[in-house]
Amino acid sequence: MKRIMIISVYLLICMTGIAQNARVETIFRKFKQMRHASYVVTPKHLLKSQFNESSRPQEIYMMNETDTVKELNLNQCSPRMRQDFVKATAHFEEDGYQVEVSEREGMDISQVLFYEKAGSITSILVLNIGKETCSLIQFLGKFSHRDLNYLIHDGY
Repeated sequence: MKRIMIISVYLLICMTGIAQNARVETIFRKFKQMRHASYVVTPKHLLKSQFNESSRPQEIYMMNETDTVKELNLNQCSPRMRQDFVKATAHFEEDGYQVEVSEREGMDISQVLFYEKAGSITSILVLNIGKETCSLIQFLGKFSHRDLNYLIHDGY
């Protein structure tokens, strides 16, 4: 009985985590299959291999906290597809994401959003939309606000 309870709690936690990023996962799933789309998932062990002794300590720390990085690039896709992407990415705030930085320059929009759970940032989104650019990058892991500031001001 105890085992069933533990498994039930574990499943509930997993389902809750998936539901919180449902819109983001749907966007990745839908648009990565489009013609001329580029989609890359970089797991933790590959991220760690990119850094060496000459890397800055904050870069190493940030990557140690990162579990996965996903990048969806639609720069080469049709204008219609990019327009669909803009509509699909318009309401991350409804899913609990908070906008940390939002810059608009003419038609170009850049945003950094984060999702916080239990005092830790578990997901960071970097969204770039413009006439020539259309991309979404997601960092999954356990980050602090210091990591987020580093990513915004120094790292990205």
